[in-house]
Amino acid sequence: MKAGAYIGEGKVGVIEIAEPGVPGPGEVLVEPAFAGVCGSDLHMAEIGFFPPNEVMGHEFSATVAALGYGVDSFAVGDRVTARPWVACRQCHTCGEGDDAYCEDATGIGSFQGLATSNRPGGMAPSIHVPAHGLHRLPDRIGLEVGALIEPLAVAWHAVRASGLARGEDCVILGAGPIGIAILCAARAIGAGRVIVTEHVAARAETAGRFGADHVLLNGRDDVPGEIARLLPRGAPVVFDAVGVPGTINEAVTFARKGGRVQVVGVCMQPDPVIPALWLSREPTLMISYIYSEAEFAETVDLVATGRVDAEAMITRIEPMTEISSVFDALSHSKEDVKVLLAPLR
Repeated sequence: MKAGAYIGEGKVGVIEIAEPGVPGPGEVLVEPAFAGVCGSDLHMAEIGFFPPNEVMGHEFSATVAALGYGVDSFAVGDRVTARPWVACRQCHTCGEGDDAYCEDATGIGSFQGLATSNRPGGMAPSIHVPAHGLHRLPDRIGLEVGALIEPLAVAWHAVRASGLARGEDCVILGAGPIGIAILCAARAIGAGRVIVTEHVAARAETAGRFGADHVLLNGRDDVPGEIARLLPRGAPVVFDAVGVPGTINEAVTFARKGGRVQVVGVCMQPDPVIPALWLSREPTLMISYIYSEAEFAETVDLVATGRVDAEAMITRIEPMTEISSVFDALSHSKEDVKVLLAPLR
């Protein structure tokens, strides 16, 4: 069968892989319906982080095709999504209730390097997934939207980790897919004023459509001056959803004294910080890692109950045969929010 994969030398494409066969004990055979392209996929393919012929896709929805021995929590035909970070539920850390920091987690798709082992991802026609890594999709969530649960869970975890409270103002640096997801999560939690900064006009417009109270465009607006006018004491919480050198220092300058800076964007380069900028503010700096099983389930509920309009995030859907051109376009254009790929059948 054919699957979307990293093929080496910074390139992605479609390769031939073996059929997964009968699922083992505790496993489920699923047929992915849609797989999202993540910004980390783009970055890690560019720098050659993946091994050659790695089947990608850690954001996906699927239909259950077969059950392994001992699996009674799902039925053939169930529509599901998966956590690509699957805790073992047996290590000391899992036993303490911190499954997000599992010592022996299984990765799915492009989570190799974070997990101790890795499985093919959702850019294949069929894959095996540990049963306890699956979440059933409620009827109100279509398969297209189901592929967005994972990036929304990243944002939900970041907002919860930041301690953002109902009525509390925040600043979000970046209106890419994760920045928009953070905006949705902040709105779901009942944040006060949400201010978004962005370098790209199309993405700034997107932030406005998703309900940002103020959208500031670098190069057009006096971003530091406007934030100082809107929040004279600084922001209680600042989210860095950009992940390029310099944005952590920028985020700190927008935080109020004793404020919190939540870094969500993944920077793949050295990022020198200037601690002297922090002296008079004493901010708390936090970097998001991974959501817990409970936070993933909460995200499913947020979408199912309509508190997050995930469908509006989907810009377009392309066949897997277009994976190379999609990656190339997303690396050079910042107009899409979320692009989905449909695996080959």
